[in-house]
Amino acid sequence: MNDILENKIREIGREKYSLMGHEVPSLFDRKSWNGRLTEWVMKDEPLKVRLFRFVDVLPCLKTDSMVTKVLNEYFSDLSENPFIKGIGAVSGLAPFLAARAVRTGVQSMAAQFVAGRDEYDAMKVFLKLRKQAIAFSAELLGEVVLSDKEASEYAERYKKLISCLSEETSNWHEDPTLDFDTHGPIPMFDVSLKISSFCPHIDPMDWEDSIENAIAGLSSVVIMATKLGGSITLDIDEGAVHKIQVYIELGKNEAKTLLVRNVDLGDGHFVGPVIFTEVEPDSRLAQEEIFGPVLVVMRTPNLDGALEIANDTPYALTGGMFSRSPANIEKAKDNFRVGNLYINRKITGTLVGRQPFGGFGMSGIGYKAGGPDYLPQFMNAKSVSENTLRRGFAPSGPEDN
Repeated sequence: MNDILENKIREIGREKYSLMGHEVPSLFDRKSWNGRLTEWVMKDEPLKVRLFRFVDVLPCLKTDSMVTKVLNEYFSDLSENPFIKGIGAVSGLAPFLAARAVRTGVQSMAAQFVAGRDEYDAMKVFLKLRKQAIAFSAELLGEVVLSDKEASEYAERYKKLISCLSEETSNWHEDPTLDFDTHGPIPMFDVSLKISSFCPHIDPMDWEDSIENAIAGLSSVVIMATKLGGSITLDIDEGAVHKIQVYIELGKNEAKTLLVRNVDLGDGHFVGPVIFTEVEPDSRLAQEEIFGPVLVVMRTPNLDGALEIANDTPYALTGGMFSRSPANIEKAKDNFRVGNLYINRKITGTLVGRQPFGGFGMSGIGYKAGGPDYLPQFMNAKSVSENTLRRGFAPSGPEDN
């Protein structure tokens, strides 16, 4: 996309957004209030993280008392937040009323982002958008796959979605506003894809093979969408580039820059590798997730100091260590607070079915997926007690049973 077109799109977007800003929601306009509530939550990072975690674990909470118990555990220390005060009022109700209120609220908020339970359910929403002259891009929930089997199943789900979209949109009447631009006809439907959902073998250290693996995972879906008259949007956000660049600028001001390599590979969004040294353990560079090619190096006199630095962050998903000392390796096993610890090897590439995956703290997702403790989350435990010491005579015949 050239700069002129990009700037024009942004100009139109800002104009529409400014017009929306003058709209005052009705007291009984649930959609408008849900949107403002969501915007409010998104600005509060601690609240946002905990809310998403609670929503993630909610389907596993089988009883009303479990819902209210976990609700209090997740949010009790944020009691001064106005949003949490409202939740506190809800949790003070009888458990069945509180659970019902929470589930209804979560479903209402989720409806702003999820079009339906399946592709057929979503078609009703897409048709409604079409009648309002609103364009859309369909996307399946999902982020990262860990095996070729998962990637293949995800691709098949997308093929089913594309087939359904093709059949549904073939009956739609042409809309000049949506179906044509200055270059001619526009595809009747679009689907958004995340590369990580189609390929489990993305390795920054093996870029060429990673590209080949990504093409192999995406090709069948892209070809099918193209043949059926649709288009594809790869979910690669320019906003992610800006976020990484903020951290890079922070590092240039707070730390010593060892390496900065700029890259320009043509159309697209790219960030070159950056290495910072002399970083303080309490710096944002050491405490926050960057999700980009930014390496932070910190020196420590011994292993104890290294473990202290590593354990002093809110995240605890994976950790790695290289050592020839059996004593140091055992110390790391005992004291390195991470969900998956890799010793004398790379710290990615968990094998599904062999290494249960999950972490602690801000990296926590409950019981580790793929482990023996994961399945019981979806089961109901029952305790049965029977007194086998009966008083009186034992039955002597069928009529005495």
